[in-house]
Amino acid sequence: MAALRLNVLAPRKKKHIRRLTTFLFLKHIMEIVLFGLCIISVALLLGLYILEENFTTIAAGFAATTPQRAQVRQEAVRINQRINQINTAQKEFIPWSIILAAITELTPTDITWNSWSFDRASGRAKLTGLADNRESVAALEQKLLTKAWVKDVELPLSELITIKEKPFGVTLILMLKDLQY
Repeated sequence: MAALRLNVLAPRKKKHIRRLTTFLFLKHIMEIVLFGLCIISVALLLGLYILEENFTTIAAGFAATTPQRAQVRQEAVRINQRINQINTAQKEFIPWSIILAAITELTPTDITWNSWSFDRASGRAKLTGLADNRESVAALEQKLLTKAWVKDVELPLSELITIKEKPFGVTLILMLKDLQY
């Protein structure tokens, strides 16, 4: 059996109802879309608020600890520089007092020193003095050679000949690394 449809509405009325149903359908679709957009925007605004609060808290904490960290870092740099200076001073330190005391002990009583000069870079010591006789200068040379930190003693022969008339000079070649203190 076939369905029987009776359309008693006027074509103008039919067209108006069709437009009305299309409008209502589109209106409901737009309501759903707008409602979804409102929910999404509320969620985004809520997320933005939470992120701003967390960022503010983190930034405040970071700002509070940054000066402390900078202070600690500066103090560490100062301490490291001081340690480096101390290490450099220790590496370059030569106990000249030990050398002076040893030379003074080894010097015979008839030798008088006029000047002493030490050159750390070349490891040489230049001693100038007066002696009463050649034997005491030769004895001094032998005594100096017994020390482990004296590599060589340079005593010019021409100065040994004229020992009583003018000052003599002794040049010591030092092994400063072998110096024990």
